[in-house]
Amino acid sequence: MPPAKHGKNATANPVYSASERAKDIREGQYGTQKRRALTESIQAFDCCHLSSQPAKNPVITPHGILFDKEYIMENLLYQKQQYKKKMKEYERQREKYEADQAKLTSEADDLRVKAFVKMEHSAAQSGSTAFVKKEEAVGEAGRMLRMKKETIQTEEGRVVPKLPSFWIPSLTPGAKATEITPPSNKTTCPITNKPLKLKDLIPVKFTPADKHSKQKMEARHERYVCAITQKVLRNCIPCVVLKPSGRVITQEAYERLVQPDMVDPISSTKLQASDIIKMHSAGTGFAEKGGEIKKVKTAAMTGG
Repeated sequence: MPPAKHGKNATANPVYSASERAKDIREGQYGTQKRRALTESIQAFDCCHLSSQPAKNPVITPHGILFDKEYIMENLLYQKQQYKKKMKEYERQREKYEADQAKLTSEADDLRVKAFVKMEHSAAQSGSTAFVKKEEAVGEAGRMLRMKKETIQTEEGRVVPKLPSFWIPSLTPGAKATEITPPSNKTTCPITNKPLKLKDLIPVKFTPADKHSKQKMEARHERYVCAITQKVLRNCIPCVVLKPSGRVITQEAYERLVQPDMVDPISSTKLQASDIIKMHSAGTGFAEKGGEIKKVKTAAMTGG
């Protein structure tokens, strides 16, 4: 069979197509690469946002973030411990700052006294012009102290900045200590960074899809159902939590069966708008269901 002509080859096309460009980027590992996260890599709706595992003792925040009670309590306790550590560091730095300010004030007072005594001593010799020089010297000293510069006084009574001998170890300039602001004593949600207290956590009660199954909950494909309609819950189905009972139902069941009367069908409790908590879901692998797109940027290597 005769060889194919060059014009029949795929590389003979004068246009650099989008598919060829995407293939080169994918194989060459350069440029911005986009890839949609698959279902296997997306966290399930009933998983803890800290451990990424199905929550054994689920609790939810007022903003709809689901946690395992053990992990969120450990996180809040860790934040409390960090606050105590930061507070000790802040108090230590504050005491040092107050001591430095007191030292600067004392040095400034001593410098004013010395300048005054010297000007008074030379007043009898230089006449009225000594008072003018005294005011200039004191004013220059104050300016140097405000600039936090080390100063020396010349024989003429002028205050000038002292140039540091940087080659001497004792006079080597160093970086200033990082200023620490007063730490906040409020614990926050590790996901949303909004204030969160232990009493704000709401227990969640999922309805198992199969109560008689002996299979572990983590291994089940269908784990929970809606407490009202018995519809299987997945990431693609919006869900809400009824605060009084802690039951999880679908958004559709809430809008059709609960919202008209605003009564919890499980506990028969009158509901308020704040009692309806919409659960946060990580989405699915489909484009229309809010799946996450991961972007990776790499530098293109060019010859120089």
